[in-house]
Amino acid sequence: MKSIKESKWLYILLSVLVATSIWMYVRAGEDPEMENRVRGIPVTVAGDRVLENQGLMIDAISNQTVTLTWKGSWRDIGTLDKSSVSVGVDVSRITQPGVYELDYDVNYPPHVVTSAISLQSKAPQKITVTVSEIYSQRFEIHPLLKGSVASGYQAGEFIVEPQTVMISGVRQKVSRIDRVQVVLERKDMKESFSGELPLRLLDEKGQELDGEGLRFSADTAYTVLPVVVVKEIPLTVNFI
Repeated sequence: MKSIKESKWLYILLSVLVATSIWMYVRAGEDPEMENRVRGIPVTVAGDRVLENQGLMIDAISNQTVTLTWKGSWRDIGTLDKSSVSVGVDVSRITQPGVYELDYDVNYPPHVVTSAISLQSKAPQKITVTVSEIYSQRFEIHPLLKGSVASGYQAGEFIVEPQTVMISGVRQKVSRIDRVQVVLERKDMKESFSGELPLRLLDEKGQELDGEGLRFSADTAYTVLPVVVVKEIPLTVNFI
């Protein structure tokens, strides 16, 4: 009974494979015209270096992905997907802060013959880009020990390199920063620490801020905290 059931599933599997092969063969032979809609195609930005040279930066972009629909033969458009196609927005011609609606170009893989396919629709039709002036401010990096040293040990003074960091971005975001810290989280320390620590941004209320959209002259700071042994030595006085 078991061998009969196993044979039945084997025949079903073989039937599916044969049917799929025949379908692929017919499709490849007839090569019918069809539509292919692809969602989630990534948007790339070109010319942002030109913006920086003019003291400008992209503050916001309306879409990170787009949806495109093509019409053509199955052979020509069957390989188009979000991993092989991208769209590009050129911001190099922008010279002033503001909000711009820009057209985007479709970047095809090398094997695609663009004359053999037809782009039917784009969603969205344009990409909206918000451009703002770059604002920069230098902040001192403050080290903080969030923990403790072990009994019988004593922590020395922090050494931080670099001592300051330049943060650039939209004025509104940079102005929210009140303090920049590196935090060493260790308990019962018995030896010195040295290593890279990430920068943390705090507002005036001590709440941590997200650094998205900001640029830093350094993302981390090399931090050293010496830890030494404390030993009590009895003091004796000899009178002569």
